[in-house]
Amino acid sequence: MLIGKLYGRYVTFVCRAPRAAASVVLLLCIWPALQTVRMFTTVKADLQELLPRDSDAAKALDIVHARVPSQGHITVVAHGKSPPSNRAFIDALAVNLRKAQSPLVAWVQADVRDERAWLKLRAPLLMTADRFDGLMNDVDSFITSAKARANPLFVPLDDDDDKDDGWQALRERLNVEVRAKDRFPRGYLETVEGEAVIAIVWLRGSDVDIDTARALKKAVAVQVDRTLASFAPAVQVAYTGDAANFIEEHDAVIEDLSLTSLVVLFLVTGLIAIYFRSLRSVVVVLATLVPGLLVTFGLGRLLVGHLNSNTAFLGSIIAGNGINYPLVFLSFYRRRDINEPLPMAVIGAGVAGLPGTLGAAATASAAYAGLAASGFRGFSQFGYLGGLGMIATWALTYLTAPIAIAWLRPARMGTVSTRTEVGLRRFFATPWLAKGVALAFLGAVAAVAGVGLLRAKSDGVYEMRLGVLRNRRSISSGSASWDPTMNRLFGSWVNPVVALVDDPSHRETAAQSFRGLSVGRPALVDRVDTIETFVPSAAEQSRRLADLQRLRSRIDQLPPEELHADVAEYLTLWMSPQALRPVTLPEVPGPLLRNIRERDGTVDKTILIYPSTKIDYDDGHNMIALAKAVGNVTLPGDAVVGGPFLFMASLFELVHAEAPRVVLIVFLLVIVLLIPLYRKKPSRILLSALVIGPVALFAQAMVLAAGIRINMLNFAAVPITIGVGADYLLNLFGAMDGLALDARAACARMGGAILLCSLTTTVGYGSLLMAYSGALRSFGWAAVVGELVAVATVLLVVPAFSPTANARSNPRQA
Repeated sequence: MLIGKLYGRYVTFVCRAPRAAASVVLLLCIWPALQTVRMFTTVKADLQELLPRDSDAAKALDIVHARVPSQGHITVVAHGKSPPSNRAFIDALAVNLRKAQSPLVAWVQADVRDERAWLKLRAPLLMTADRFDGLMNDVDSFITSAKARANPLFVPLDDDDDKDDGWQALRERLNVEVRAKDRFPRGYLETVEGEAVIAIVWLRGSDVDIDTARALKKAVAVQVDRTLASFAPAVQVAYTGDAANFIEEHDAVIEDLSLTSLVVLFLVTGLIAIYFRSLRSVVVVLATLVPGLLVTFGLGRLLVGHLNSNTAFLGSIIAGNGINYPLVFLSFYRRRDINEPLPMAVIGAGVAGLPGTLGAAATASAAYAGLAASGFRGFSQFGYLGGLGMIATWALTYLTAPIAIAWLRPARMGTVSTRTEVGLRRFFATPWLAKGVALAFLGAVAAVAGVGLLRAKSDGVYEMRLGVLRNRRSISSGSASWDPTMNRLFGSWVNPVVALVDDPSHRETAAQSFRGLSVGRPALVDRVDTIETFVPSAAEQSRRLADLQRLRSRIDQLPPEELHADVAEYLTLWMSPQALRPVTLPEVPGPLLRNIRERDGTVDKTILIYPSTKIDYDDGHNMIALAKAVGNVTLPGDAVVGGPFLFMASLFELVHAEAPRVVLIVFLLVIVLLIPLYRKKPSRILLSALVIGPVALFAQAMVLAAGIRINMLNFAAVPITIGVGADYLLNLFGAMDGLALDARAACARMGGAILLCSLTTTVGYGSLLMAYSGALRSFGWAAVVGELVAVATVLLVVPAFSPTANARSNPRQA
């Protein structure tokens, strides 16, 4: 064939001038290397990178971000056993932050004194209509009773204590109404004990840009350090908030990526050196692999542009899978006759390994391609890069392996069987032993998988706890560790679900529909705010002001001694000239309108829906329930509803909907690819179908038995297991064809190389078990289990039950 002749000439050339060929390869790798560096330094770890851009949740969130100011913020927590010191530190920090005038800081909120004073003054006009009417009725009743007591002809029928009891009840009612709008009676954003006092620094700019978030934290940290010098050690400082969480999650991904890459390099190098007993072989394998990786990520930079939280660790995964092709190539080369000319030995190794490696690369690429068919970008980008990586590393192996071998000249073993091969031949030559071990393995797998299915039935198949997927260091001692404190402090989520309308006349109708979600036990929503929360309609204000004026006239007629002092404090304030006038927009304190005011300054088109902190929204089931409830609300046609809660719910639902479909697509793609490869040997297609599908499903069931449920990241291990199962099986078939051996003999000859391929890949997956990210660790477990089940099935079960060749080879001959 023409391709074979051209490849023969190419090998002959590089064997004559390996250094020149290596120099050309190095020059050609410069551009891919630069692009690879850019790829791995552009990791976008925010969840918006995972959902399809054309999904309803993503489009709604984009509209909300475009119209409403950034919700990104850094929360500075001053904590310690001295509340006065904590408060003084926050005051001083606010002054320094405002003086610094950083362009990244949109707003600094260090206290709520102005808001408290305003809310207390305006409470009668701001409370809900039913609460206002109830309060007015109570005050009317007590004024009537007080007037009766003031009448000299009044004869009390009850004890005089009823007077105090009545005022006590009214005073408590007034306190309740005021406290509903006043969570921070000392004027600071602080816990009840004052042992944690906070300042919120709101970001100006994109809240999904890591560089902006990092720059904001740096600017804040400079002022924190400057201020803290006067307060340490009484005051300690921590950071939390959306921007801080974002930074920690992003940095954890980068740190995990760096750590796993180093571990993989060290362990893989050790495995190769042990197997081949040669450092030259290590260099040959790595020199053959690296160009393929650089081309993969260089092209990935052009096609995808950046990594996301799902694809950030693909370097280790593609290296772990892609190294199989150099390993197999080198393994065939080392078994060539030691007296064979170098070009012929290299060509012979390539020809012998071609059927298995080509089929393995095609099926592995198909497995990744099935992921690319998903609308979930966490899967699709994973699939694009993985599929490209399998083809690129395979193709570059055939171009670069001859150069590395010709330059470094690793030793050849010839055709003499090793002790391991002889032992394996004898093992398979004892049918009852081989089949017994294979059946024992299958029984153990089936038993553990059965436990997994039972556990899935009781606990569910999908992971719904967000905390399980997050950075464990952040949860234990970092930014996320303060989330429960912040929820208790504010009594509701800081970042609401946002609904926007184009026509202001539609706002209150939509808001009233959303308020229906605050009814029930437990209520999904804590409260719903619009501009009318702070500036009620003119008609409603007129009605209430008329009631207050009437009440004031009645109070003025009471003898002073009949008005309890505590009650008088409220009523006197509410009957003052400042209070008995309509609320206007300019007087509303700015922080109260922060989430309502759009970027263009309008305030009459926004509805804020605050999820209840009484609901565990760390549970995805509750998040989906909220999203469905919001979706079922009847809204005007111009309404758009978006927010992180709804976005996360969409992620959960999309993964659950696409997971079964993706598995089926991957399985079918792999089987379809096998048809042209083995059209003359259909039994191999059937055997492959009976091996790779069940292996992936049983492996996943075993993972479920360990309590690791499917999530938006580790699900990718299922299609990958299908791919690696096909990879190892096709390499076994390739050894059978290339060496003219039956399955047992081929396993004895090349089983070590296939096992080495599996071990290097397992190391890549296993390195993720050290990750701080719960999602990465869960992927590591799922992939490792799938890898081990797949290779054990190919090397133990398939040879044990395969037919024996009519003529058995001499156990000491290849």
